[in-house]
Amino acid sequence: MGFRKFRIYFKKGLDKYIRRSIRDKYNARLRIDQYNGPARMFLAFVYGLNVLTHLFKFFILKRIYLVQMDFVITTSCVLKCKHCNTYIPTIEKEFQRNMSFDEFKTYLDNLLVYVSSVINVSIVGGEPLLNKDAAKIFHYALECEKIKKVAIITTGILDIPQEIIELSKQFSHKAIIVISDYTSNEALRPRLKTQAIIENLKDNNIVYQVWGGSGGWYAVSPVKKFNRSKEDNKKVYLSCILSCAAVNAYGFLSICQRAGTFLLRQLLPPSSGNQTEYIDLSKPASRKDLIDFYSNDDFRACDFCNFTNEFKVRIPPAEQID
Repeated sequence: MGFRKFRIYFKKGLDKYIRRSIRDKYNARLRIDQYNGPARMFLAFVYGLNVLTHLFKFFILKRIYLVQMDFVITTSCVLKCKHCNTYIPTIEKEFQRNMSFDEFKTYLDNLLVYVSSVINVSIVGGEPLLNKDAAKIFHYALECEKIKKVAIITTGILDIPQEIIELSKQFSHKAIIVISDYTSNEALRPRLKTQAIIENLKDNNIVYQVWGGSGGWYAVSPVKKFNRSKEDNKKVYLSCILSCAAVNAYGFLSICQRAGTFLLRQLLPPSSGNQTEYIDLSKPASRKDLIDFYSNDDFRACDFCNFTNEFKVRIPPAEQID
């Protein structure tokens, strides 16, 4: 690739692909803006080094590396949270579904055809343990050499199946059990098994994390179309911290779990609009598909979302719909 072609291609959006492909892992996690002086200089150096590393891998080694990918393997849940961040309770019964093991295998394989590595894959829901194939899905992801870490994220209401416990022990170098912490919600405490689950994981020397809870949630906005201008919609996208791409239960790779929910609800019919807004993983994703998707900054889903204005009202976690 000559320099002129490189420059044109870069300006057409590859810079956005590079930023998105590393933002979650390096920029957001390092929180560079929170530091000053030598610490900020060092973190900026680390960030810049990883930009150069991605450029080298992309242009010289011809490889695509993804940081994070969520797989929504079920829209069923043991809870009906009023402020569910991904709007799962708003999905009508006719659109509810579980992803089968064969479907998951197809979607993952098709995603990875031109991907050299994914740093983190999260198995999510709903409540992923409600999917009868959850253990098989977890196992297949753990066996995939291209995936570095695999997490399964649960509500703390259902016991972790023994098969998942055994898999986590077998793949201790890459398996993580994540428990959402709802213990500060007094109304839910009688249903929660959080502490018993943690003790079981400790007894089996399994890597686990407990997310959220004590600080509460933020109230989410109702889903509605804002009819923003294209430029305003881009600003919403670029300011959003929910930049974790997700494969919804029907096998569409969307820019985030919310966008996947909007697709399920047919607010964003897959047959119309900008084709770089999603990738249909029922067929292999090409290298160009992935570059176009991660380079895009104009997603119709963002026009249904008000996430950037939601960090205002603190509420207890997992308040239930009456």
